[in-house]
Amino acid sequence: MTKKQGAAAPEEAESTRHSLSAAYLAMLPMFVAYELAVRELGGERRNSAEVLLGLWLSPLGPWVDGIRGGLLGAFAFVALYRCRKQAIRVREFAARIWLEGLVAALTLGPALVGLTSLAASWTDHLDVTWDSSRAQPGLALAGFVFGGAVYEELVFRIGLHGLLFWTFVRAARMCGAGDRVGRWSGETLALLGSSLCFAAFHFSRFTHWLWDGGAQFSSAQFAWLFCAGLLLGVVYRWRGPGVAALAHGLFNLALLVGIDPEVLA
Repeated sequence: MTKKQGAAAPEEAESTRHSLSAAYLAMLPMFVAYELAVRELGGERRNSAEVLLGLWLSPLGPWVDGIRGGLLGAFAFVALYRCRKQAIRVREFAARIWLEGLVAALTLGPALVGLTSLAASWTDHLDVTWDSSRAQPGLALAGFVFGGAVYEELVFRIGLHGLLFWTFVRAARMCGAGDRVGRWSGETLALLGSSLCFAAFHFSRFTHWLWDGGAQFSSAQFAWLFCAGLLLGVVYRWRGPGVAALAHGLFNLALLVGIDPEVLA
């Protein structure tokens, strides 16, 4: 009996780490920061992933912001109830997630430098350079880039990565592949597919059907964002959605204040 209980502990810890309820509570400050920033900026700037998730609310017009805020609060109460039911210590969990997110954010810089340099070495047509232009940082803009990352993680990691993984694993099984082959192929293809979409969604060329935001296309920036998507996907699968979202948001803040990835390499 004791051995069985001891063997189950790592599985329980892993389940807790990937609990969406616990991760949502850890990410809640990011949602709040984004909502406050958007209101401060007067709606002039929006995150493409947030716009996509909010399409179903768009018919409500001026009531959208209030309803979205109410939904975020309702989700928090539900998540807290589920965490209490599962005996998850929310404060300890959130503190650990924030610490791991900070470590992951510091690691992203050197890893991105290595990946993009490797990509540049594979082709003579890709000149990977860092965008040194910076908007004047302010509290509202900091909240925008920090909080907007959580919506991108919801769409591209939790949503798209999960959907692609589920689809590819079942397709592999239908083709007669074993479970191990199916899972590895599913993980690889889901990581590549979600990273490609993550990169594309930053450019108006691919999001013009959704709204009039987004940057002008650049092959160098696309490669950089694709590599960032790969790394964030690995963090998501290894350490859970909360760590991936916080690493993403904190790394965005570092870029906003002018810290280039080469500085950390």
